[in-house]
Amino acid sequence: MNENEKKMFLGLYQMLLADAEVHPNELEQLYLIGKEKGGINENEIQEAIFSPNTLVSLESLNDDERIEYLYNLARIAWADGRN
Repeated sequence: MNENEKKMFLGLYQMLLADAEVHPNELEQLYLIGKEKGGINENEIQEAIFSPNTLVSLESLNDDERIEYLYNLARIAWADGRN
């Protein structure tokens, strides 16, 4: 997993925590996104989101990566079935 992917997964994880309740469907969606991204496994995602050295900064993302990130944020937001 490259640094931009780590940043994106950390940002997505922060979205999971936004409502102070992590729904199982949200975590499932996070891991599904990793699988779709080229086989990033659960351990790699956990390492990225729990690493103290990973900072969320989207400045280094190109336009396509930013669009993908926003799309995945929406997927996470709707995963728990509540609007």
